[in-house]
Amino acid sequence: MLARYPQLAVIPPILVVVYEVLQKPMYIGKMAFKQGLVLTISATVGTLLYFAINSWILVTLLDIILMMILLRLVGIRMPTVYAFPLLPFVFHGQVTAMLPIGELIASVFFFASLLAYKKFEMKRNGKVMQM
Repeated sequence: MLARYPQLAVIPPILVVVYEVLQKPMYIGKMAFKQGLVLTISATVGTLLYFAINSWILVTLLDIILMMILLRLVGIRMPTVYAFPLLPFVFHGQVTAMLPIGELIASVFFFASLLAYKKFEMKRNGKVMQM
């Protein structure tokens, strides 16, 4: 069934980030926004470079360098960001063009759900959480 929806391939890397966050005692909206933003930008950059440059080696090299710069600019460490720009190599055609949109939708859903869960968890434990 999932073979008919290849854009769902963005979900496993996002789940890696979600699992990492579940292990942390606190999670705020600012971090959820940063993570979603970085993952969306990385998927978009990877897709654009894939369509713009005909050399897979050059695209891969640029993807890695640009993701290092992006993570430094945003000020977070997230190894998963290196996987997203390479996803267009796995899928071709129409699916590749839809990867950034699929990633954005999945990020919003998973990070909003995670934020709600962490807020509930902190409320249950009697702690106050920033949004």
